[in-house]
Amino acid sequence: MASTVVTVLAIAGAGLAIRLELAGLGRPRDTDPRAAYLALLALVSIIPAAVTFVLYRWAGVSSWWMPVGLVLAAAALFVSITGLRPWRPLAPAVGGAQERLRPEIR
Repeated sequence: MASTVVTVLAIAGAGLAIRLELAGLGRPRDTDPRAAYLALLALVSIIPAAVTFVLYRWAGVSSWWMPVGLVLAAAALFVSITGLRPWRPLAPAVGGAQERLRPEIR
């Protein structure tokens, strides 16, 4: 269904906006994230998922895999957009490829 694609895009877009708001992009660094804006973005994530769920129920799909699939698809899209790599270590490895490629300064 087309609503599934729209839902996944809306959830991933709202997740990206939440991440950018929490990172402080577009506002002075000494201010806190706007709580009302974050709440609105949370609604942007929840409402399309609820509408898609209701449309699937109305169409006769009674499986619980649909909400799980929506969340997994949105998470995969969000990770691919933002470049988050949970399997990559946060600190650079000592003696790794970057160490070997860096010219020594003497």
